[in-house]
Amino acid sequence: MKRICHLSSVHHADDVRIFGKECRSLSAAGYETHLIVVGHGENERDSVKFHYVSQAVRSRIARIAWVVPRVYLTARALRADLYHFHDPELLPVGWLLRVGGAAVVYDAHEDLPRDIDSKPWIPKSARRWVARVVDCVEVFLSRRMSAVVAATPTICDRFSSAGCCAVTVRNYPISAEFVSGPHKDFGCDTRRSVGYVGGISAIRGSEIMVRAAGMAGVNLILAGRVSEDERQSLEACGAASQVCFKGCLGRSEVAEMLDECFAGLVVLQPTQAYRDSLPIKLFEYMAAGIPVIASNFESWQRLLADVGCGVTVDPTDPFAVATAIRELDSNRARAQEMGLRGREAFLSRFSWALEEPRLIELYQSLLGEPPTLPGSILTHARREKLTAARTTS
Repeated sequence: MKRICHLSSVHHADDVRIFGKECRSLSAAGYETHLIVVGHGENERDSVKFHYVSQAVRSRIARIAWVVPRVYLTARALRADLYHFHDPELLPVGWLLRVGGAAVVYDAHEDLPRDIDSKPWIPKSARRWVARVVDCVEVFLSRRMSAVVAATPTICDRFSSAGCCAVTVRNYPISAEFVSGPHKDFGCDTRRSVGYVGGISAIRGSEIMVRAAGMAGVNLILAGRVSEDERQSLEACGAASQVCFKGCLGRSEVAEMLDECFAGLVVLQPTQAYRDSLPIKLFEYMAAGIPVIASNFESWQRLLADVGCGVTVDPTDPFAVATAIRELDSNRARAQEMGLRGREAFLSRFSWALEEPRLIELYQSLLGEPPTLPGSILTHARREKLTAARTTS
């Protein structure tokens, strides 16, 4: 049995993409799967073995100096056949493991250079130059990996054009987490809330959502991490009595929360990184069978128009968001039709079950195993490139 090791110096053991999807899928496919993460907890779940290196460290410098070396030493001691890491700060670790002869995969969750623009801890005057340096370093080291797994086609294209062997594995939801689909009383007055799932911050539209809910006269349910400063700022917006902070929810709790809503909000602000993103919350709303109110980014407009499952608005204008909320609230039949179309599209086009084979076939190619899935997801040229990467390790 081939031994696989996933590594992260930032994410926790219950991360949805890393453990919930990738590690569990690989374990179910017959690989001995290990996960190195920060924090503490159980030693094994769903046949995935956990290895904890440290408590989470707030300072980035301290994390790189303290946590990253321990991730490397723990990973090297496991002597895995393939390593799969999830944080850009682990690129040097990936390079060292690659030099040691193992297959190594870099999982690019975000378009890092573009994401620099939204980092408040980097001075605005320096972001352009920091992004250039980050781009060069990330690409230089990624080209020395066996492969790059990209969360979106845009990220995949960036690495492919730089000479990396990149494969897109989108972060779609797991269908089993949303088995109920649309709620039976969707058209009734019992649903008086709109919802949002994810990190809560200004760049993700938190203030816009709070103000819009107040204008529309509906309740807003926010589920996700929020700093105390951000929470106090939102409570001062004037609609505090209509906002419910749920905190971080488990996967079943997310589905239950969305059952209380007649629409889901994803009004991320117009940064370049967000314009080309595929936020999982958008597809979670579709999976839950509720219509989506989303930022009017070109790629999102095309997606929602194609499916017919929601509306797009100017994400910087709370009045525009409020208008969309009121229109769906006043026409529940139309809202439910959108929700049903979204649910059908999720089941046929946007679930993790359709992305899982990409990951498994990538592993089989890198490990020199014969493909076990019907057909081929990877192109012939890409399979040849993966084979070359394996033979030169």
